[in-house]
Amino acid sequence: MSIKDETVFSDHVRELHQGTFENEQAILKHLHAVVRRRLKAIGQWNLPPKYLGYDGESWEQSGAMDDLVQDAYLA
Repeated sequence: MSIKDETVFSDHVRELHQGTFENEQAILKHLHAVVRRRLKAIGQWNLPPKYLGYDGESWEQSGAMDDLVQDAYLA
């Protein structure tokens, strides 16, 4: 993970407070990648989403990843 990867979300929050952020899809795409990397790092990627309280057979074949990313964004 690069330094830029580590600041993308905090930069996004700053831009929201300044009223200058326009590309929500870019931040969601970034969060998808970050959450996927984290799930793999903690050994959850190959386990069903139900282990983290989400519906679906796998992270790739359900809406569970989108739900997790939305929850992470809101938190």
